[in-house]
Amino acid sequence: MKKIKEYGLTILIIIILLLCLVYYYTRKTTSTSIINVKLLPTIVSKLEDNSIYSPTIQLIWNDLKKENNGDVVFIGDENNQTVRELNLETFKDSDISDSLYYKKYGFATPSLKKEIETEIYNKFNETSSILDDFTFEEDSKDYFFYSMLFKEFKFLKPFDKLSNDTFGIKGSSNNELDNNLEVLFYYSDSYAVLLKTTTGDEVILYKGDRSDSFLDTYNAIDKTKRSKFLESDTISIHNLDFKVKQEYNELEGHKINLVDDEYLLSKVVQTVEFKIDNEGGKVKSEAGMNFKSTSLEGGRHFDFTDNYMIFIKEETKEIPYLMININDIKKFS
Repeated sequence: MKKIKEYGLTILIIIILLLCLVYYYTRKTTSTSIINVKLLPTIVSKLEDNSIYSPTIQLIWNDLKKENNGDVVFIGDENNQTVRELNLETFKDSDISDSLYYKKYGFATPSLKKEIETEIYNKFNETSSILDDFTFEEDSKDYFFYSMLFKEFKFLKPFDKLSNDTFGIKGSSNNELDNNLEVLFYYSDSYAVLLKTTTGDEVILYKGDRSDSFLDTYNAIDKTKRSKFLESDTISIHNLDFKVKQEYNELEGHKINLVDDEYLLSKVVQTVEFKIDNEGGKVKSEAGMNFKSTSLEGGRHFDFTDNYMIFIKEETKEIPYLMININDIKKFS
């Protein structure tokens, strides 16, 4: 099997796993629901009940590592678990097609915000729901990192509507609908199916034991016993239409070294919007990070008029040939 270069297609697959994780509402509704479930920052984060993973945080972190020329480290919290997982880059830019995502970073100025708004509209015909959560000012020295993922998909043929909130295939359904899916495997208490789309995406629905992370769970799904959906088989799938917005408080308030200066990670926001019904679905996710400059306004001042030390050495030598410790400048006057 291909390693997780099924990743590009797998964005949808990973998010769809929550079909088995999110039992979030039973009311009949056609409007998008704002739900309270956990967004996980990485594909290897510890799996939690009712949780979702989308790579928009990781895509930002990948840029942050490039700008930093290496791993990002929280000053004073060097072993932060989330940061260590993000530094692994378990989801790389190459694991998703360029057409599915957008990202940009720079100084947090109004012109950067305008560029992002224009470019995501031109690429996806979409607007941002998080940019107004951040501050953009002229001549800002703060850094802002942003990413958006967007994809719509259609099934080969619309499934039958089984009820107001479910769709699928029943005994009386047209046999042509059987071509909409493949059975990956089936045991009485564990099974998985693959829904085919017209857009080259694969929607995998899985029911069974979970592993420690989304990645471990996905890799453990048996994909070697594929078979046809039989005429006697039936399937029911719940409609989903929701939005999740989360601020990563556990990452905020930490300092990092970035571009030879110290910055405070002041805000981290991520959203995931997902919809699936009998015809197809839509995925939209955004993430934004603001790094606040801790430099003093007007530049720094270095005061060597009292209480300091002097070391003088040759460029090519290690040990200074003159060392002076000044605690009271008057003693040297």
